[in-house]
Amino acid sequence: MIDTDTTITVDTGNCADLVAAIRGLDATAIAGEATVTIEVSGGPYACAEPLVFVHRDGPRIALIGNPGGGPSTAISFDNVGGVVVGQHRALGRLDGFVLNGIGAGSQGVHVQPGASATVGPDVTVVGFSGSCYVTDRGAVLIATGTVATQCGGHGYQAKGGLISADDAQAVDNAFDGFAAALGGRIEAARAAAADNGSNGFRATQGAVIIAQSSSASNNGIGYNAQNHSYIDARDGSATNNASVQLRAGVLSYIQASNLTGVPAGDYNIPAHELSDGGGYIAD
Repeated sequence: MIDTDTTITVDTGNCADLVAAIRGLDATAIAGEATVTIEVSGGPYACAEPLVFVHRDGPRIALIGNPGGGPSTAISFDNVGGVVVGQHRALGRLDGFVLNGIGAGSQGVHVQPGASATVGPDVTVVGFSGSCYVTDRGAVLIATGTVATQCGGHGYQAKGGLISADDAQAVDNAFDGFAAALGGRIEAARAAAADNGSNGFRATQGAVIIAQSSSASNNGIGYNAQNHSYIDARDGSATNNASVQLRAGVLSYIQASNLTGVPAGDYNIPAHELSDGGGYIAD
């Protein structure tokens, strides 16, 4: 049992040592208010398996690289996912890393059903074949100020879960910058979605995205609400998106008051009221 604050140092540059440090905690309880911090330096680390967190006391575990003090610690994942938080488990904090997917590397940070995780602002996820950050049903991910770039899926994807990603950046991902579906919710105030292949912000299948004071530029569509969904894009901007700046359909709604950069009529259908199944955009 661990009953005092404990720090485990990994500085070898060997992913096997990092995996061993994480797995070595699984059979040990962390009592009371004690915390365990795994500090990772050196590297870069090349991993052939994901870093999986399933500890029952996961909220008191932190994986820390080099936050706020120079180059972040680099970990590459070869044809596997990056950081996985198992069902109904938790990770207290992840910060100070660049997580780089190589090949068919699945998701960068995957919070499975009912799980939770906090990712600090000095984390960049890049290059995974799936989405950079993903939550499943009932999962919660706090990812304020993080970066998602060059992933083969979405930057941030809430599949029924919650992602809180204020001040985050989703850049140059193959599909959407921020994508919520299946009743999922993304909170992304002051966020930026740029150069993504499909949408900057997309909510569908009963999802909600709160993107006040955010920007969508050079995507396929800036803000896109479909199938009983809602996007709050107040006080933000939509510029140079290739197809249309705003689109709403099938009983969906976009609140776009004080949204700048949108030419008159660049709302997919004239008069702002969309006949595509009863969607509506209010400015």
